[in-house]
Amino acid sequence: MNTTPANQKTATIIPIAGGKGGVGKSLIAANLAIVLARLGHKTIGIDLDLGAANLHSCLGLSGGTPPGLARFLRSTDQAPLESYLARTPHRNLHLLAGDEGNPFLAQLNVAQQRRLVQQIRALPAEFVILDLGAGSSFSTLDFFRISQKGLLVTTPEITSLQNLMNFLKNLAFRVIEHSLPQDRSIHRKLQTLYTSPLEFKSDQPSLLQTLLNPLDPEITEKVLSSWQQFRPRLVFNRGLGPDDLSIIPDLEKLLRDQLDLTIEFIGYIPEDLAVPNSLRQGRSLMSFASTSNAGQDMIRLARRVLRLWDQPIPDSARQLQQYTHRLYSESSTK
Repeated sequence: MNTTPANQKTATIIPIAGGKGGVGKSLIAANLAIVLARLGHKTIGIDLDLGAANLHSCLGLSGGTPPGLARFLRSTDQAPLESYLARTPHRNLHLLAGDEGNPFLAQLNVAQQRRLVQQIRALPAEFVILDLGAGSSFSTLDFFRISQKGLLVTTPEITSLQNLMNFLKNLAFRVIEHSLPQDRSIHRKLQTLYTSPLEFKSDQPSLLQTLLNPLDPEITEKVLSSWQQFRPRLVFNRGLGPDDLSIIPDLEKLLRDQLDLTIEFIGYIPEDLAVPNSLRQGRSLMSFASTSNAGQDMIRLARRVLRLWDQPIPDSARQLQQYTHRLYSESSTK
């Protein structure tokens, strides 16, 4: 049941995930939320990094983690999720904290997850930013499935890209799993595919076709229809220069051939000492150094989200490559 009033516009929900820890996912979630709020949009950040919450730190909140997600899940009074939101130092921005260090949040049962998703969809905001856990647990995959256009964060390092590909592979099979009829043989094959690595190899058989070939054509069509609605957006973080993006053609081809997936490229954030320095000071990047290179690219990312989120981004790889080359060329002449 959707509890959102008929006259209230549904929030744009942006789940943010990364294939591994340490890629800067929470930092991007926090500062994207801050910039959207500064631009006048009512925004809510939700820390869904279950058991390892730190979104509040990236937002510059001091004094420990405010009560939030765990209290909501344990409550028996049926109070709405909105009542657990905490104020932040940033106008137009509220936070649902993740209750740092609570290991019992790491696995939600089906009823808890369903209730939480329903309440997230009903929040009164223009943007809801979901900071998800690292890796590809079923909870993380299911929260990423809330939207068909989630945001993925990776560094240009090969290990980070490898983890990103495996996240997308597991996302594909999680979407497919929920589109298929109950069948033990299919379920067993899915369990095998969840643990099959997706690597930068052109000669490996398509993992998607490995699953779909034996299925009835009508079922295959239904499954592909569900999966092909997904169009994740990718942000490269902690970049060292335009050459980082030379991997894009291989990445696009691999995901297209192996998973029948098209991703779009929406942002590039350079390596910048302002980021760790802001964290040491207990402040958000946008409060500490909004004019830094990373801060300026966070602003550009937020403006792209506002302009492009609800539409396809044509030729996104070439656009991002050309933009990054131009940006670095201009900075080198200053």
